[in-house]
Amino acid sequence: MHPLHDYVAKQVGDRLKAKRILVWYDARAELAPFLGELRGAQPAVAGHLVPVSVGGTAAQVVEYAGSFFEVRAAVEPLVEGDEPETVLLYVHGLERDRRDRACHRHRAYRPPGSSTAFR
Repeated sequence: MHPLHDYVAKQVGDRLKAKRILVWYDARAELAPFLGELRGAQPAVAGHLVPVSVGGTAAQVVEYAGSFFEVRAAVEPLVEGDEPETVLLYVHGLERDRRDRACHRHRAYRPPGSSTAFR
């Protein structure tokens, strides 16, 4: 890849290693090409999980395409247990609403050995 891809991949990979579940808001969809590079030949299909490697971390990516219910249906089986799988939720076209507590239920999970919840 190229240096910018490698830098972003390392940053995202490090966050995924630390938290396992990462919700990535990209209001202007500026990083959509990066997601395309991660997927490789696999097309983006709304609400479907795509296995990727991000900065050396294996993860499942799901892209928001207008329905958080669709995203939840795809991700819920992966995160409902005691040890959630590594998941990247890419939300393009929307800004994070910091007042909406319904979207932040994932904060309750604490990785083994962690003393703080997700942020």
